[in-house]
Amino acid sequence: MRFNKNKLFILLLCFLPLFFSCKSYQVRKKQKQAEKMQEQKHKENQKIYKSGLKKHKDVQTKETQKRMKKNQRRAKKLNKSKKRKFFLWRWLGF
Repeated sequence: MRFNKNKLFILLLCFLPLFFSCKSYQVRKKQKQAEKMQEQKHKENQKIYKSGLKKHKDVQTKETQKRMKKNQRRAKKLNKSKKRKFFLWRWLGF
């Protein structure tokens, strides 16, 4: 009888982690849903921002639109030259 109690105790200890792993799955699932919702909000905010920029551009006169476009190109060109590759990639030639 004593031998069976020991086997039962060891068996319960072996299966104990399986009973608690379910909670971690639920937590991961909720966290994944929260990340998905946050990503959707971010995309929606980006759309609103872009539509606002477009409206702002459309309100301007033709001359101002041309200047804005020219300045945007120049800024993109200058910022592109300032962005350097990671130093290891530059050293190793990647």
